[in-house]
Amino acid sequence: MTEATVTMPHESAGVEEAERLHRHLRRYSLACILVFVLAMLLSSMSDVLAAQANGAVVAAVLPFLCGLVYLVLFIVTMSTARHFGEAIGLRDYRWSVRWTVISCVIPILNIVRPWLGFGETYRSLINAARTRRLDATWNHGFSVLTFLMAALVAINMILSRSSEFDSRIHPLPVLLQIVLIAIGLLSLALPIVYLVRVRRAARRLLSLYLERSAVSPNPLPA
Repeated sequence: MTEATVTMPHESAGVEEAERLHRHLRRYSLACILVFVLAMLLSSMSDVLAAQANGAVVAAVLPFLCGLVYLVLFIVTMSTARHFGEAIGLRDYRWSVRWTVISCVIPILNIVRPWLGFGETYRSLINAARTRRLDATWNHGFSVLTFLMAALVAINMILSRSSEFDSRIHPLPVLLQIVLIAIGLLSLALPIVYLVRVRRAARRLLSLYLERSAVSPNPLPA
């Protein structure tokens, strides 16, 4: 039995795993985008739903459910992107997927910790696709987009709670209402931009990985 015959199953398994994770990444990110579109449609129809019998409950529950599904899909997509990066040879990740997911539901910790994991995954794919290296050289720079997303989510949370309290006392100024809507939309829209960039980088990296796998059983960095 030759050495090539011995290494072929391992090589095939690596390629199949990378392709499988890439398919899941595409599906999850597409589902996340579709849920975002649905949430926007429901938001635009909230007044119509609220005017109907029992519509107030529906108008309040449906956007909440869409937001919850949207959040879960985003977390699943980014976790899949991290596993995809590891499958194609990206190394030296610092923040674990498990604690990134767990920290999303821990008060106070969820303001910072999840974004460290998401930002690391985002930088790994974006930088690796830019440099065409499947190793640890992606670990540099700072993700401005991740920081903006984290900041907008935190600001949206604080303003929403304070404005809800103030609205019980007196109506909110129109300008403040516009600001709240704009921040809310941005905090939802930026993750879509985030996922689109991750999808594009993953597609380029998969092509690179398959190209090098066809040349050598153990693809080396360029």
